[in-house]
Amino acid sequence: MVYDQVAQPFSTEAEALLRSPGPVIVPLFSPRSALLLTTALPADGQATLAIAALSDAVAEKAPDQGARLLRVAATPNAGAMLDAVELLLIDLRGS
Repeated sequence: MVYDQVAQPFSTEAEALLRSPGPVIVPLFSPRSALLLTTALPADGQATLAIAALSDAVAEKAPDQGARLLRVAATPNAGAMLDAVELLLIDLRGS
């Protein structure tokens, strides 16, 4: 095996953040990661997810429950993801 990606549970801090009101910026790099996030989100979560997705395919699998912001990277690379996160920060400052 060359590469093995093992899903990890949220840390205690991440769980608390997702259960609290307020924005949480989440960069998602793959449809699998988006699905894992969707299934792991706490049912009593109050956070507003601000999602930076690497591509439209990732965005399609991103969680859609509750209020959220979504930005899709202009191109599927780290620089464009950084730009998407920056745009989310601007979006959040304006709301």
